[in-house]
Amino acid sequence: MRRSGEFVTGPWRYERIENAGHWLPLDSSERINELLLEHLGANRSRT
Repeated sequence: MRRSGEFVTGPWRYERIENAGHWLPLDSSERINELLLEHLGANRSRT
C-alpha cells in the first residue's frame, strides 16, 4: 500500500489507521472524517 503513490498522478498519501479493521468507516469514523476533510481542504485550490 505504501508504494501506491508511485502509480498515481494526483494528490496521494498513505495513512495507517491503528486498531481499525476492514470496515474503516465503522471502526474509525472520526479519524476517517478528519482525514477526508483535511484532504479535501488541502486540495480545494487544485480543482
